[in-house]
Amino acid sequence: MNDAKDKYTREWMQLIGGVVKEVIPEGYGFFVFVFPFGDEHGRSNYISNGNREDVIQTMKEFIKRNEHNEDWMTHQDEGGDSG
Repeated sequence: MNDAKDKYTREWMQLIGGVVKEVIPEGYGFFVFVFPFGDEHGRSNYISNGNREDVIQTMKEFIKRNEHNEDWMTHQDEGGDSG
């Protein structure tokens, strides 16, 4: 990416990260992963409220479950029932 795109991406990622942090429940983590389609060099950026190790572990778990098409996330209502 060029410098102008990098600056633009950083600014928007910081804005998005701030909004996500404000609206998710306390005790939850997030990361937003941004990458250019078709990039042969694997460039990417992310913003998170978690530490790097937790983000990496979450990504590993996500990849493992999705590579095998596992149902890794189910909705639970306040009564504790899966939905």
